[in-house]
Amino acid sequence: MLTESCDIGSATCDDNQKQFKGIFIRHFADLAQATGSSTYKSYVQKQSDTPWAQDRTPLKALGQRWAGVVPNQMDWRTRAGALGALTAAAG
Repeated sequence: MLTESCDIGSATCDDNQKQFKGIFIRHFADLAQATGSSTYKSYVQKQSDTPWAQDRTPLKALGQRWAGVVPNQMDWRTRAGALGALTAAAG
């Protein structure tokens, strides 16, 4: 699972960190498509599947920690990052 340094313990993320994973996965998906690598495509899919399966309840609505671990910061930046991963996997 892709994690940011602030995803550990009770650390909090700054605005850049909240969005980094989503931006990274979107560009990594471009690399996967350009190279045709099934390993890369599988990694992108795993990153998309995790927040969808584990971080989508009302109390954990696409927060910073995609695995749904509490505490989990949530705002438009964390949601944009998670949605970036979801759309990257969609192609």
